[in-house]
Amino acid sequence: MDYVQQIFGKPLRQITYQEIADYFQAQRRENNFLEFKSVPTGNITDSQWDGILQSACAFLNSSGGVIVWGAPKEKTVKLENGKKIKECQGPLTNFDTHLPKDTVVSKISTNLTPLASGFQVEILENGSGSSVCIIELQQSTYSPHQTGNKYFMRLDGQTVNAPHHYIEALIKKIAFPNLEGYLKFNPPIFLQQTAQWETHYVADVEIWIFNFSPMENEEQVFFSIVSNLLKPIDRFVTRQTNIKPDIVTGALVGRDVVSVLMNGHPYHQKIPFEIKGDIDTTQTHHFNFILQFAGKKSPLKYSRYSVELKKEKGNLRWYVKEMAENRFINDDDDSGGFSRADQLRHFAIKSGQ
Repeated sequence: MDYVQQIFGKPLRQITYQEIADYFQAQRRENNFLEFKSVPTGNITDSQWDGILQSACAFLNSSGGVIVWGAPKEKTVKLENGKKIKECQGPLTNFDTHLPKDTVVSKISTNLTPLASGFQVEILENGSGSSVCIIELQQSTYSPHQTGNKYFMRLDGQTVNAPHHYIEALIKKIAFPNLEGYLKFNPPIFLQQTAQWETHYVADVEIWIFNFSPMENEEQVFFSIVSNLLKPIDRFVTRQTNIKPDIVTGALVGRDVVSVLMNGHPYHQKIPFEIKGDIDTTQTHHFNFILQFAGKKSPLKYSRYSVELKKEKGNLRWYVKEMAENRFINDDDDSGGFSRADQLRHFAIKSGQ
């Protein structure tokens, strides 16, 4: 990935010293893909080399990024949430003496284990003997790397020591297709009014499942969708061969709905949900929907929606009030009702029996 192009608007080979200087006329903050290193004395100390090696190691072990070495003097600021970040603004600090490009390349290559590759270095000079160094690094296919017998990673815009579980995951190289699933809510339409004066509406809820991994296909795609108050209409369910209701969970489950899911060819299915009864269209009605999805190689994710149904200009419409999309089931405490405790409670299981 061309991080320099994304950040500065030009590829690394074309960026100039003056464009870096102009960039810091405004206040700039570090992030997971950008780190600033100043040269307060104009000369490179051993501790500064250590900092460069640790940051290079972190970018290689994470998603890649850019180091601006010779940036303005950093200022640490504390945000409202208590998080501390570094900001830079003003003149570049520069190197007082010429820093050979080969020296930087050699230092990074030989002081990281395993041998580091997948990075580029440019020394930008101002014509008066001062210079800055730009280092662009890609996520390494040979991670985890270490320097000084320590592993590093990028987290919250900082270079930090990498925890054991992170290194273990890099060693195992657990890779899987990146699936993302979404629900799209179409306006309900009036279906019929029976002799018993029971009004029926039908609302199509569209399921979209994408594979955003360009080089890895997914197979045997699975989904389940459930609502707290609504159910799919019966005649839709009876026509399906691989989409059936689960009598235990109450969810509508699709198994092997697509044999191969490729990048650029998403899976799409409309599910007609039945809204029975004479709905008071002067009131707002609340519904919850949860979509779970996975594949042969990809772990289970969920997208959860809290929606309102109300009448506007004579028509019933959906309004999404809250959503949490494409979460791993164990990502956080907001597990969409599928935490260990939730599942045991749902199936009336008492732990320890």
